[in-house]
Amino acid sequence: MDVTLAMYLKVLARSSFVALKTASFMAYVVSCGLILHYQLRDGFLVVNIAAQRLLVLHHTCAVYVIVHFLLFPAVWERFFIGPYGITVALGIYLVTRLPEDRKAIAAAGSP
Repeated sequence: MDVTLAMYLKVLARSSFVALKTASFMAYVVSCGLILHYQLRDGFLVVNIAAQRLLVLHHTCAVYVIVHFLLFPAVWERFFIGPYGITVALGIYLVTRLPEDRKAIAAAGSP
């Protein structure tokens, strides 16, 4: 059986729509949004070196999810449980670190 580009795009579109109705995927999207907000809020300035390493981990997970979904357009949780868990835990960690990092950035900017 041959798979045409039209067939692939149809399955990709259908799977993308299904992903938007999946609770675990939406939690992943919200966590990615929180992490992106954390990274962009002060012009990519992250004082905490541990947070920088965690952001690299997040970007690696995001690339994995995107590439895996493009290669195999299915939103089965068993494929993404690792990146979902890492990203949600990282989002929670970074949200709890926001007040401390704000103080550190303010202290680093003042003479």
